[in-house]
Amino acid sequence: GPKVTTDRAAAFITERKPTLTFIHLDHVDHVGHDKGHGTPEYYASVEEADRYIGQVIEAVADAGMSGTTAIIVTSDHGGRGKGHGGATMDDQPKTLDDIRKYIKGFSKREGYILLERDGVVVGWGVIKRFGNGPAYRHCCETSIYLRHSEIRKGYGSRIKRVLIDRCKQYGYRHLVARIWASNTASIEYNKRFGYEMVGIQKEIGHMNGQWQDIALMQLVLDDVPPRVPEADR
Repeated sequence: GPKVTTDRAAAFITERKPTLTFIHLDHVDHVGHDKGHGTPEYYASVEEADRYIGQVIEAVADAGMSGTTAIIVTSDHGGRGKGHGGATMDDQPKTLDDIRKYIKGFSKREGYILLERDGVVVGWGVIKRFGNGPAYRHCCETSIYLRHSEIRKGYGSRIKRVLIDRCKQYGYRHLVARIWASNTASIEYNKRFGYEMVGIQKEIGHMNGQWQDIALMQLVLDDVPPRVPEADR
């Protein structure tokens, strides 16, 4: 457990005076997945980790190394609920290689839109064709993702407007959005852009230890004619 890990690390620092030491306290992660991120139990585990870090700092001082030691404290990921991410069926963070492979598989009528602020990506949108049959060539699915710290700042609306315009350029008339049925804020947000509810897909996904329903929404762009896009010829 974390106490044994910290005790051993403190003793090692005091006795050996190492040039580099890595200490992994994983109990906060376990509590997040077991009890939920942001719960009283979760914050209690963070306070416990803080005490262990203090013990390590004291060991560095006892070893006479305070003036020459840099201590870096970091976490491997955040979380919401009992999972890693937000209201999405993706439960793992995506690496740069994951994104590159994803984009490499896009067709000419699919796209990935990034919104940056001061060189940092705050959100992104995706256009993917919906269905593989030729008759589905006028239908696509759109998705928007934002950093949790950047929600309710208008960034999602900026991305959504660009996505819809890009869908028109690609020749898509019917836009599909799939949203957690419990995410009423996102459902209402899409309604403001003209999306309407089609129905609820019951227990279609299993996330964070429970079954999730998905709300299926659609937006029909009346000004997009039924033509065959060049990319499909």
